[in-house]
Amino acid sequence: MDITNIEDEVYDFDNIFFQKVSSVVEEGLDFIENNHLIEPKENYVMLIDYLGTVINYFHNLDRSFMDSTFKKLQSDVNNLNGLYKKQKDILQNVEEIFKKNFKKQSNVIRVYTQEILEYKSADNLSNEEKIELKILLDYYKELDAVCFETFKSIFKEDCKYLLDSLLVVLNSKTYYLHEMFWHKAADSEAVQRLFRIQKIDGDISSKNYITHKLDVMLPYSKEYQYFKDCLRIYK
Repeated sequence: MDITNIEDEVYDFDNIFFQKVSSVVEEGLDFIENNHLIEPKENYVMLIDYLGTVINYFHNLDRSFMDSTFKKLQSDVNNLNGLYKKQKDILQNVEEIFKKNFKKQSNVIRVYTQEILEYKSADNLSNEEKIELKILLDYYKELDAVCFETFKSIFKEDCKYLLDSLLVVLNSKTYYLHEMFWHKAADSEAVQRLFRIQKIDGDISSKNYITHKLDVMLPYSKEYQYFKDCLRIYK
């Protein structure tokens, strides 16, 4: 059993399977590097759900600061987040991908599968042929196990690398969406009026807005805990 042939097939499979996300990652990392963008240490990805809610709320108050640049950045963040979640799901379904995708394309496996089918489709196998089929089935079982372990090792490594890289891009763009949004919100008369009416202390910022929301929320609820987790970004 030549493990090198199996490994080569897995690498070829991964290059095609991850082609789209690899392209997105490469483009995103190049964009960050070429534009000297910040790669924040804090987990701004945690804020995506909160940002989506507050952006919609403030947008209803004042539509003037939602310009094309802001909308493009928000769309990028949403698309990247969807891709990131999909990539995480893929990592949880390695065995299914092996069975439904890789095995159908593997020449190493296909050769023995076809030979087994030829034996099984024949009528009146001789005793010798039955023994040969039994040996072939045993070998195929071993081959399948080795192929899966090889596939799982390489596939997971490639998937995790893309996940980590995608997270860098997503986190950076979410940071800039956050900064752009609150910079625009601070200049909005409608938002300024909202902060005055709701008696939100301090300047117009995400930290002060979350702090205020926590003060009026039901303690220890799921939403309350989420906002508390979001607040840690600013400490």
